Amino acid sequence: MICKGCKIYMSIIEIDNQRFYWTEQLSKTNSELHKKIIYLSSYISILEKKIANLNEIILLKDVAYASNRLEKEEENIEKLSQCKNKKETHNTANNILKKFRDAFSQLNRCLQEFQLEKNKFEKILTRQQEEFIENTDMLHEMISTYRENLFKEMKKYNDFKLWIHDELQIVKKQADDYIKTNVESMKKSLDNSIKSKYKSTIEHYMERIKQQDELIKKMQVHRRELYNLLRKEKFKQNHLKEIYEKSISDLQMQIRKLTQKNQDMETLIRLQ
Repeated sequence: MICKGCKIYMSIIEIDNQRFYWTEQLSKTNSELHKKIIYLSSYISILEKKIANLNEIILLKDVAYASNRLEKEEENIEKLSQCKNKKETHNTANNILKKFRDAFSQLNRCLQEFQLEKNKFEKILTRQQEEFIENTDMLHEMISTYRENLFKEMKKYNDFKLWIHDELQIVKKQADDYIKTNVESMKKSLDNSIKSKYKSTIEHYMERIKQQDELIKKMQVHRRELYNLLRKEKFKQNHLKEIYEKSISDLQMQIRKLTQKNQDMETLIRLQ
């Protein structure tokens, strides 16, 4: 059997794993679309550069071709002015017109080819732009979907956290109530059982403590009496010491006097 807290914890882990997997998949898709958009943008830039280069090349070719033709025709006109024969002049003019027509035909063909290539490039560019816009719209749509789903998941996760918090508060309140009702009663019953079990031992030790207190009091009284007795004895000993010292001093004085007297007697005896 799995407890309620374990189920809640396992459901939290499962929700987090699903959210992380979904976020990772969206990140991969977003990265791929971003790479594709970068590729299309670079390809469009390359096509635009190619079109610009092609226009420049065609324009330069047309200008160079027209310049060459004009120079040649100027030379032909100068030659024509120098000619005296009308027939030659008429033939030369016809040749010039024919050359002009050929040149214009060739120029028209070049312009038509340029227009065809330009139309092809414009079609490719239009198609690439449409794909770019389509991919951009799809990317924006996926981003908005990702945000909406992310907000939903976050709201779901926050609601779940609030629910867990409420459940934990309920469990905490129940635990506090259980402690307040049961633990205190268990404490009282335990105290009563301990008191009843060790009552005789406690009384015995209390009696011994009382006896020791009385013995200590007696010893203190005896100590004071002994101290007084010792003090009196010390005083008596000091008094006797003083008396003995005085007696010794008197005795020494008498000895000195007797010695002096003895010396005087000896002196007197010698004199006689």
